[in-house]
Amino acid sequence: MIITKEEVERIFASSSHQAEAVEALYRMVFPDYNDILKFQGFPEAGERLSRLIWDKFFEFDHTHHPEVMAGGRWMNNGFSTNKELGEWEVDILKVKKAMKERVFFRNFYQCPYDGAKWHDEWTCMCNDRCPVCDAEIEPYESEEIISPSTTDQARSKAHN
Repeated sequence: MIITKEEVERIFASSSHQAEAVEALYRMVFPDYNDILKFQGFPEAGERLSRLIWDKFFEFDHTHHPEVMAGGRWMNNGFSTNKELGEWEVDILKVKKAMKERVFFRNFYQCPYDGAKWHDEWTCMCNDRCPVCDAEIEPYESEEIISPSTTDQARSKAHN
């Protein structure tokens, strides 16, 4: 993934606290940030990107938090520098993520029009479309599960 100078500058211009800037940088490289409980390891940034972020944190802290060690939050939570990466590149391959448990529902359906039976996993107890006739069908039963059998198969769907 590539992070541009403009994206970094935008983050610091819109942040009012160090924590906001750190979180915004992590959100850029982890689209599933809200589902992550904890990280083990740190993303790695190319040299030029790393230097820019460090400079921005020093500048930000001197302006907004003169009482703290400038760049301290980034030192404790920030990306590592990897001279082997492209100048603006970020690599997350060495980061392990512990994901939050999410509640899903296994919903069971039976179509009254053609008798088709199926089940699916959703983030709510919701209607689904019959795979045979495409009619909208309410589940006749739902059970709460901690995580879906296959995360990629679980779909979020709003109540209609």
